[in-house]
Amino acid sequence: MLDEFHTYIQGKSDNTIRTYLQRVSKFIDWLSEQYGEDDPTNVTALDLKEFQKQLKGSASTVSQYMFAVRCYCDFLYERGYIEKDISKSVRVKKESKATAPKTLSKNEFNKFRRMIHSTDNPLYIAIIELLMATGIRVHECTSLTVDDVTLSQRKGSIKIQGKGIKERVIPLNNDARKAISNYLLYRRETDSDKLFIGQRGAMSDDGVRKLIDRYRKKAGIKKKVTPHMLRHQLATELIRNKKKDLVMVKDILGHSNINTLYVYSKSTEEEQAEALEDLYE
Repeated sequence: MLDEFHTYIQGKSDNTIRTYLQRVSKFIDWLSEQYGEDDPTNVTALDLKEFQKQLKGSASTVSQYMFAVRCYCDFLYERGYIEKDISKSVRVKKESKATAPKTLSKNEFNKFRRMIHSTDNPLYIAIIELLMATGIRVHECTSLTVDDVTLSQRKGSIKIQGKGIKERVIPLNNDARKAISNYLLYRRETDSDKLFIGQRGAMSDDGVRKLIDRYRKKAGIKKKVTPHMLRHQLATELIRNKKKDLVMVKDILGHSNINTLYVYSKSTEEEQAEALEDLYE
């Protein structure tokens, strides 16, 4: 059944597919343990409500689990395994308060970037500089082809095929242009048209995540650093520090709704504490 569900959710990012499969698998296991239910298609609205009640974690974590399970129920209904559309029978709880996304401090950011450059590996440097300069999603990064890159002496851009059929072109700053130009001089010969080629072929999403985590540790950074954090880093820098127009940032990041970006204008707990420290002294 999971194999068929896997086929159903093709088109989503690799990370989303993997996460949905893990969470739906947990739901199916719970049905078996709780009720001795061995038929993964035998799902009721009550099951969804009870499963949500026993989930642990933040409201955000619970909602992410339930979105995956609801997608599974959509699949069961559309394929005729269940007679009623029960996916909306349980209300998914959302976080009551949005908080500023976690990012690296300026010192942490510089330490991480310096550690990457210390490798003298053109591939690693190009990937990280591109993520830092554009805020593209990891799957957008690994999906880039050589033909998606346009470079000249003073300008450059990448063409991104985003979620759905949405396409956007993102300009490259000087650091990203230099890093990619240098990498192309050393790019491995291959039949693949993908831009980023490692020792075992085209770079995968997991390969990029492992690269970032490896050099995060070498830089002595305690925070978890991911490609998505670098996306948050760019958005925070543009909106909070550089005071750039939200519509422009939305276009760069490929968001469909500008309201998504308001979270980047929120202050962090650390910033609030600093502002209140020694307030009246």
